[in-house]
Amino acid sequence: MNYFLISWTNEGLECVIDVTEDHPDNFNVNLAMAMMAGEKHPTNLASHIGYQIKMRAQFNPQRQTEAYVIGTDLDLETVQEFAQDDIQALVNFTREKHFYKVIDTRNLVRESVIS
Repeated sequence: MNYFLISWTNEGLECVIDVTEDHPDNFNVNLAMAMMAGEKHPTNLASHIGYQIKMRAQFNPQRQTEAYVIGTDLDLETVQEFAQDDIQALVNFTREKHFYKVIDTRNLVRESVIS
């Protein structure tokens, strides 16, 4: 199974990133192998990018950011073609079948600073 981090805003698709290696099952294996080889601790790309997406969404609420991790048998090229051919179908599929929700600010209500 492949895992992808998919993010979009009301302005369009932001990213489709293959994070299969960062899935907990795979990442723990990679971490153990790196430690045995005496290498530097590998970075978890999915959590790093997810954190950056969350931070940007908090400071730009008008963009209505959504980001999810999905698990699928499709490869990266197929998901990217899916995004180019019918982005709304990919969005609907991701909202329904996501493995993990990184952030969803569509219905975020913020207090007014100026009253």
